[in-house]
Amino acid sequence: MTDETPTAAALTSPAPSPAPAPAEPLGLPEARVEPRSRARLVWLLPILALLAIAILLVEEWRTRGPRIEVEVPRASGIEPGRTAVLSHGVPIGVVSEVRLDAAREHPIVTIDLHRWASAYATDGSVYWVVRPSIGFRGVSGLETLASGPVLEARAGADGAARKTSFVALARAPLDAASANGLAITLTMPKLGSIRPGSPVTYRDIAVGEVIDTRLADDSTKVLLDVLILPRYAPLVRTSTRFWNTSGFGVDLGVTGVKLRTESLEALLGGGIALATPSERDPQAAPGTVFDVAPEPEKEWTRWSPTIELAPGP
Repeated sequence: MTDETPTAAALTSPAPSPAPAPAEPLGLPEARVEPRSRARLVWLLPILALLAIAILLVEEWRTRGPRIEVEVPRASGIEPGRTAVLSHGVPIGVVSEVRLDAAREHPIVTIDLHRWASAYATDGSVYWVVRPSIGFRGVSGLETLASGPVLEARAGADGAARKTSFVALARAPLDAASANGLAITLTMPKLGSIRPGSPVTYRDIAVGEVIDTRLADDSTKVLLDVLILPRYAPLVRTSTRFWNTSGFGVDLGVTGVKLRTESLEALLGGGIALATPSERDPQAAPGTVFDVAPEPEKEWTRWSPTIELAPGP
């Protein structure tokens, strides 16, 4: 058996030195590998944004129709991007700009119509501003109290020529569907109580309306723009006579004093009456000019021709 007792030299030998510690890092950034899916997402976001913009531009191109300009009497309350253009209560476009004309005299409203409403950019289309108003025929435009004024429109006839510039009517026609009725001009020495909206009557039945009043270019008389409803257009012949029914007259006779007036509406708001002597006379053409007498001659009120009215309500 071998003796394995350590010798004295082995007992006095030094212990082995410990291993050196790893060196401290020198402050360099550590590289980290991001997942490839997250890197792709960073590039995907701007692509999606561009795609959304492209979709909006295409939709704008698909829905935008003709751009037209309408001269209005006054532009108070009309706001770009807010004021709607309606036809029978249906939006057909929106106001995009309000400015003055080159002479800085008349407001011009620029309208972007919907693509399907291109018929409202044709010859014969009419526009007018709807505001709250109280007249002898009642209250109208109350729906605009909260929303502000809107523009109402009626399209021209099918197949009409393209048109992009219009002059708005001073007010809505007597019957909005009659915008394509017979337009004539009446002349008077002075305006008196006649105003836009004053009725034009035949046998005390309203057959038309004064649309606008203005001074003649030579300042010698007043011009009235009148619109006759299509159904009653055959009543106006080249021989038709017009007279002013505003105010009242007084007849003094053996039976006493007699007050003469056409109607309370004519007494307060003015009006025009017409009479036609014969159905054989040719019908008046659009734009025909007639004089307005201060009162009718006696024979005018006795005329009673047989004139067939145009079809319609």
